[in-house]
Amino acid sequence: MKQLHLTALFVLGAFLTTNAQKTTTQNHYTLGEFPIVKAHAEAVQVFTPPPSDFSFGGERAAIINVDYNGGYPVAAQTAFQYAVDIWASLLTSDVPILIEANWESIGGNTLGFAGATSYYPAIGGTGFDIITPSALADKISGFDLDPGQPDISTTLNSSTNWYYGLDGNTPAGQIDFVTVVLHELGHGFGIIGAGTVINNVGYLGDEFGYFPTVFDTYIEDGFGMDLLNGQHGSVSLGNTLTNDNLFWFGTNGIAGANGNDVKLYVPFDWQGGSSVYHLDENTYPEGNINSLMTPFIAPGEAIHTPGPVVLGMLEDMGWTTENNNVGCNGLEYQIFIDTDCWGSETTWELRLNGQIIDFGGPYVDALPLGAGPYFENVCLEDGCYELTIFDEFGDGISGSEYDECDVDGDVIVFDENGQFVVSIADLSFGDQTTLNFCVSGGGSDCLAIGTTLTEVECADVGNGLAPQMEVTFAIDGDCLVEEICIQENGMGYDCFNLFNLEEPILVGDGESVFFNDLTLNATYDIIYFLEDGTGPLPATLTVGNCVDDVFGCTDPQATNYNPLATVDDGSCTYGNCAVTDLTLTQNCINVDGETVNRIRVEVDIVGGCSIQDVCYQPIGTSNVTCFDLPGQDIFLFDGDAVFIP
Repeated sequence: MKQLHLTALFVLGAFLTTNAQKTTTQNHYTLGEFPIVKAHAEAVQVFTPPPSDFSFGGERAAIINVDYNGGYPVAAQTAFQYAVDIWASLLTSDVPILIEANWESIGGNTLGFAGATSYYPAIGGTGFDIITPSALADKISGFDLDPGQPDISTTLNSSTNWYYGLDGNTPAGQIDFVTVVLHELGHGFGIIGAGTVINNVGYLGDEFGYFPTVFDTYIEDGFGMDLLNGQHGSVSLGNTLTNDNLFWFGTNGIAGANGNDVKLYVPFDWQGGSSVYHLDENTYPEGNINSLMTPFIAPGEAIHTPGPVVLGMLEDMGWTTENNNVGCNGLEYQIFIDTDCWGSETTWELRLNGQIIDFGGPYVDALPLGAGPYFENVCLEDGCYELTIFDEFGDGISGSEYDECDVDGDVIVFDENGQFVVSIADLSFGDQTTLNFCVSGGGSDCLAIGTTLTEVECADVGNGLAPQMEVTFAIDGDCLVEEICIQENGMGYDCFNLFNLEEPILVGDGESVFFNDLTLNATYDIIYFLEDGTGPLPATLTVGNCVDDVFGCTDPQATNYNPLATVDDGSCTYGNCAVTDLTLTQNCINVDGETVNRIRVEVDIVGGCSIQDVCYQPIGTSNVTCFDLPGQDIFLFDGDAVFIP
């Protein structure tokens, strides 16, 4: 769990006022208190970068001005402007936005607080009882409703150990300044509402007034009931605000989630400043592109983008955004997930370049046939992906191993044409398994046709013989293999970039690479990817046990004689030592009243050497048994004897 608590809920004032300095007669609401940001000790170092087309200081469709007060350090101003510029690159408004930035020491572990300075009713066709934050109200109205006055006010703690860098490389012991500013400005732009719970009674406002925000108009529970349909000032509304079952239902917000539910953070106990008006922490964990507006953040964590879900939510409320992630601009892939009988154990994450871009589960338990299948749609740009499936119990999705369940699960990825891409090889994968695949939008002259796997002769790997596999590539076009991945017994792929090896390997159509030191009788899956990121379906081979030929020294007179060898590999060596005579004598002894037959082995040796191994083979059998004498503290020199039972 992340460890920096972002308290987001404004306590809206219960009074309606008019401002004598306003050039319009429109009423506005003021705020009782701003959200605060608190730091905790545990660090989670992860960086979510700005939008890919962002360039600091570029041309903007929104003008955002900042007034700095209280001796704001130059480094802090630069980082603040960087966060402001990210927002300015994403929002469009004909009305300049004014932010008040205060710099002062704040007690305790509070990092700062911020919020919209005013809210206005009846903006953009909303009812008079729906209020809109200042910057959004100005944007929709087309003019400044309160000229010269700030739209958003921020105060950040001058005593905090801030990281002012713009690169997201935040040390574990520091707080990323850009991230905190981005988060708090997000509330100022509209990620905020009026819901509160006092003594188990729920309000959309407080005890003295009903004034939901425009954000509140897009909240519904899991049964499709709008939050505004709840009775203001009732226990039932209090239950709704604390039932862990509230979602955003605006079209653009859902599109930003690739059509999936947009879950809000709704703990079972009301947490003023956190509940409802954040995205759900578990649904959008650290590293997720949509994690900026969750309620917790850790020292060392840097999130430099609002994410497509938040931008979609702002669009739903009336902002015009440069949200290139709303909808699908890539390829629509589908993840088919069929759980076993215990779907509540199954979750998954999809990563691109180490960053979580989508996830799902847990699902539903159902005996004996399971509750699936489930179809998860994901929008994917070109690149290579890791799909990791988790099982909380640690036994994979092989439910039929248990008497009460009749089905196994499965996970399959299909491309935009409904064609098979990749699936789980071993359903009993333990607590997790990862599927690797690449996506390409086309335009390449290369086509990965397939892979041929061939077991070749066993290789001497220094500690014995091991199976060896030849991997031959079939490619249409003048292209090279960039990456090859190997998986043993379904336990997850290990991948190697052939271009980045210490001695790069360049292989194309009809050429091969070899894997040695493989495990006896193991099953291997191989998949490769070309320079354009495309690749064929995995190929599978179960290797043998290396019993056909054993290479070694077959000469008994050699110092390194191997009695198990069937093929002499020319490795025999001959020193000054030699066994000149070997005498075998039957020897019987009485052990506990029973006669035990033994063979006495006496050796004559020249050269001052000792015997390393004694091996024997019963006549008519292929069984050879060897004894490592020094390993048993037995040292046999010239004229000595040893007994074989």
